[in-house]
Amino acid sequence: MPADEGRTPARWRAGDRTVTEAGIFTTAARKVREETGLLVPAGARMRIVRAIRPISSPHTLNAWTCTYTVHVDLGRAERPALPAGTHGRWVDDGELRDVLPLLWPDHRRGLLATIG
Repeated sequence: MPADEGRTPARWRAGDRTVTEAGIFTTAARKVREETGLLVPAGARMRIVRAIRPISSPHTLNAWTCTYTVHVDLGRAERPALPAGTHGRWVDDGELRDVLPLLWPDHRRGLLATIG
C-alpha cells in the first residue's frame, strides 16, 4: 500500500513507487496485525528472508509483482485468538513440519526461508 511507504495514493499513481526496507517492514507489521491481531512491538527485530518476482500471478493482469517474506521476531508475545473466518490456527514449532505439506507451495517455501 502506498501509505506503508509514506506516500499518498496520488504520488503512487504518479509513479513514485520506490520500495524501501522500512516500507517492507511497515507492511509486514500491518499484515501481522490484520491477519493475526498481534501488534508488532516498536523495535521488533525484522529481516527480509526472501524476495521473489513471479513471471505471472493469478492476482494481477499485465503486471509484475514482487513478494517479500519477512521474519518478524515477536519474542514471547501471547497468542491472541485469530480473527473469525481466517480458518487458521497457531502451530507450535514441533508441529510445524507436519503442517508444511498442507500449505500452498509458495507459502511453504516462504515459511521454510524464515525458519532456515
